[in-house]
Amino acid sequence: MRFLIFILMLASFPVWTQASEVPPLLYSAFTQSTLIVRGQITSINPRKTGDPQASDSVTLRVTETLLGKSPQADLRLSYYPSLPSVKRPPRVWDRVVPVVGKNILAFLRIDGESLRPMEVLDIDGTDRDVLPMIQKMLEVQQWAEKKEFDRLFSIVDDPSPLIRNLAVDQLVGTASGDSKIQQRLFTLLKTTILNSHATVDQRTEAIMMSGTRLFGSGSTELNNEILAVLLEACGDPEIEVRGEAIQLLYGYSLGSSNAARYAILSIPLPKLRVVVDRLSQDVSKSAYFSAQAKELLNVLKQRL
Repeated sequence: MRFLIFILMLASFPVWTQASEVPPLLYSAFTQSTLIVRGQITSINPRKTGDPQASDSVTLRVTETLLGKSPQADLRLSYYPSLPSVKRPPRVWDRVVPVVGKNILAFLRIDGESLRPMEVLDIDGTDRDVLPMIQKMLEVQQWAEKKEFDRLFSIVDDPSPLIRNLAVDQLVGTASGDSKIQQRLFTLLKTTILNSHATVDQRTEAIMMSGTRLFGSGSTELNNEILAVLLEACGDPEIEVRGEAIQLLYGYSLGSSNAARYAILSIPLPKLRVVVDRLSQDVSKSAYFSAQAKELLNVLKQRL
């Protein structure tokens, strides 16, 4: 089940990186990095011959540290030359060809004594406009560290999908165990999910935030409220909205035996007939989520 939910989270990725200028690895790199530095490439070092496990490396002269503490002024970063390919996920250095003298922003994870590059931005060229966004994201992290929840809530509907998702992630992580904050966040997300005037992207994003970030972080009551809204969304006229909800419900409750499956049979669902009719249509028309819709339909028919 965990693998299915991970796949569903990946599927939501284009929703919050829809701006073409945003590097595809940026969000995951930012949230996983322990060191973010700005610097200039001073040398490119070929791998040692005869060692198949070795990699080329890049020497970076650090000029500014944005996050963490740089262990030294010159950092050696691993570099595996490769051509970008649509047949695999993007890799670090796919977008930025190392050249001596180039200024970059490096997102690094410290693993013991080694530095693992998570993402590299070309701040001399194509990525220079991303720098203000990085500064804003660092500011959001500082708000979370100081538990400035009102500030985090103020950007849950920020125009930038990166900022929106970071705000939600920081609220969920920082407010762990705080039922009032969790309920406040869910109320905002629920309003978006059920708002027919919101865009499809906004609604599907709110579904993913509720189902993959908030679900499981709080009480059983909160989990059941999330399941109830996802069930209602299964009857939505927009196929993308109900498809997102159906696949999440399948992953959490039908892909394995757990309390969520029981909850689906018991939580109030005023629009049960509408949901059943929508699911029946999706199955008969072979919607892209028809297999999951069929499983859910079989469960909900027990309530008729």
